[in-house]
Amino acid sequence: MSALFRTEEKLRRTTVEGLTRILATEYTRPKVLTPRAYAALSDSKRLAYNAERARYTSGGIRLRTDTGDATLKLLRNMLRANVDAPNCTGLVIDADGHMGKTTLATHLMQWTMENYLTEFPGAISLGHVPVVYVEADPRSSGRALMKAFVKFFGGTVHRRETTDELLERTINLMTRANTHLVVLDEFQNIAAKNAGNGESVDYLKRLHNEVGATFVIAGIDVLRSEVIADTPRGRQLRSRFTEQTLTPYSKANDIEAQRWKQLLLGFEAELPLLAQERNSILQFSTLLMQRTHGNLGALAKLLTRTTVDLIWADDAKNERLTAELLMKQRLDISSERGEVAAAETKRRTRSGKSKATEANKNAA
Repeated sequence: MSALFRTEEKLRRTTVEGLTRILATEYTRPKVLTPRAYAALSDSKRLAYNAERARYTSGGIRLRTDTGDATLKLLRNMLRANVDAPNCTGLVIDADGHMGKTTLATHLMQWTMENYLTEFPGAISLGHVPVVYVEADPRSSGRALMKAFVKFFGGTVHRRETTDELLERTINLMTRANTHLVVLDEFQNIAAKNAGNGESVDYLKRLHNEVGATFVIAGIDVLRSEVIADTPRGRQLRSRFTEQTLTPYSKANDIEAQRWKQLLLGFEAELPLLAQERNSILQFSTLLMQRTHGNLGALAKLLTRTTVDLIWADDAKNERLTAELLMKQRLDISSERGEVAAAETKRRTRSGKSKATEANKNAA
C-alpha cells in the first residue's frame, strides 16, 4: 500500500480484458469510523484503512445526477427499440472538456454490462463481448478507426490489409461476440477538419448499419464541427443519433440552485471524511461555484483531492472540508484562468460603479 504510487497494474479500457475488468470492479464506500475508533487502530490497520478510503475517493465514487439518470433512461429506450430495428439509433454525448463525458459513458457501459450478465450469466465465458470501447486517434482516419476496433478484440492488424477488409473483420468480431453497445470516445478527433476524417465518418456509418448494436459517440462540440455540421455526412448522423449535451451547473435561478445543492450534498455523502458534519458542504456552495464555474469534472477534482489530502494527513478530529483547504487546492488550467477572469471582471465592475458614483457626486 502506498499513498503516492499505484501498486496494481493500470487497466486499459481499450481492450476486451481491460474493459471487462474495469466494468466488473465494485467499489464499496468504507465505513466512516469515529475519531476515537480510528485512534484505536494499529499502525498497519490505519494505513490499510486510509488506503481504502483514498482509493474509493479517487476512483470509486459513482455519483448519481439528474443528467446521468436522464441519459441512462434514453439509452435504455434506445436498446429496447433497437432490438429488431433495421436501422439502429444512437446517442451523442456532447460537452466541453472535463464535463464528465467519459465518466457518463462508463456509467452507461457498466449498466449495460450488468444487465446483460444478469440475463446471460455465463456470457463472458462463452466469448460474448456485450460492450465495446475505443478512443478516436488524434490523427484519425477510416483505417485508424477500424484498427482500433480490431485491436480492442486482441486482433493483429496486418500491413497489407485494406480498410475495407478491416471493416469486415470488425463487423464479424462484433457480430460473433454479440456486441450490443459500442462507445466511441474522443470523437472530436474525427470531427476535426483534417484529411481522412471524412472517411472515418463514412466507415462509422457502415459499421452502424451492419452491426446490430447501439452506438454512443462522446466528444467535444461533435455536431458543431465544420466537417459534419452542414454536410451530407452530418445530416446522416443527425438523423440517426440523439444528442445529449452536458452543461455546467449554475445558480442562475431557484431550480438551478437546487440542482447545484443536490449535487454538493451527493458528493458530501460519498466522501469518507471522519469529522465532516452532514450538510456542512452547503456553506461552501458559492465558493465552490466560483472556483469550478459549475464544471462537474473540476468540482470532482477539487473535492477528491482535498479529501485525499485530509485522509493522509492522519488527523481524524480535523478531517473535514474548510474554506481554507478548498481555496488552497490547485485546479486545472481552464478553471484557474476562469477564476482570474471572473475576479478581473468583478474588479472592473466595482471600479466602474465607484467612478460613476464619484462623477454623480461631483455633478451634484
